[in-house]
Amino acid sequence: ACVNTKPGYICSCAEGWTGPLCNEIVDECLQMSDICIPTQNSTQLENIANYHFTCANIQSGYLCPCAENRTGTLCNEDVDECEQTTDICITIDHSTDQETIESYHFACVNSESGYLCTCSEGWTGHLCNEDIDEC
Repeated sequence: ACVNTKPGYICSCAEGWTGPLCNEIVDECLQMSDICIPTQNSTQLENIANYHFTCANIQSGYLCPCAENRTGTLCNEDVDECEQTTDICITIDHSTDQETIESYHFACVNSESGYLCTCSEGWTGHLCNEDIDEC
């Protein structure tokens, strides 16, 4: 919006925009580095290492989504990928592009940084298709 002044005019960008032509989104994440630190009753929570927010600029401001593998109101809970996707450890036979569910015995193990596919109990080998002889 521009306002006439003497000897010319002054223009200001609409909220959320900046730059000489007002065509650049304001980087609120960069301007306020603690913008996504959670608060309770207007007080920042202590021990911010337990909270895993990221900051994402959008046209109308910013969002504070959880970082990858995190969930919950305060982003302090680990996402259990094994529970979310039951077929996460299914192997594809790339020579036929077929799922080989029956041949391999993988188990999904959740971890703080994601998940691991390990062999189910009683199975071993690169593809978890070798029966362990317990005798």
